[in-house]
Amino acid sequence: MGLRNWLKKELRVAGHVLTASLHDRVDGMEAMLHRVQQQNNDLTNQQRAVSSDLLEQNTHIANTQTALLQATIHLIEAMRKSQADIANAEARILAMVRDHAATKADVRRFYGEILELTREVQETLDANLDILNCVQGTISARFDAETSRETTAAPLPRHSGA
Repeated sequence: MGLRNWLKKELRVAGHVLTASLHDRVDGMEAMLHRVQQQNNDLTNQQRAVSSDLLEQNTHIANTQTALLQATIHLIEAMRKSQADIANAEARILAMVRDHAATKADVRRFYGEILELTREVQETLDANLDILNCVQGTISARFDAETSRETTAAPLPRHSGA
């Protein structure tokens, strides 16, 4: 019986050692799993923040493009109207000259109208050009600011030449 009791005792000791080692390993795996889950949560939060920033930037770009399109449409419509007004005034002058019914005063008056319309067209073009330049400057400034913010937020890793 001595051998039997000794064998039982040794098997119990070996069983306790194996069980303790197994428990330690499971505890280590649970700790590692918790760290991985935390890192996953952190990455998910970062992804949401980046997505939100991108959505905001895209919205701003879409609004800017809409403003540019509206300004361009307004500019083209104003140019067409002004060109039509100038063409009408020139046609009236030519008709009067052709009919020899126009007096010098009439020709001067219509010439003055043409000059006034030409000045208005130039002012409209200058104003719309100023608007477009302002919008372009705003877009450029925003783009530069966003680019510099992204550059300073995530600096590139340096490569050692060794």
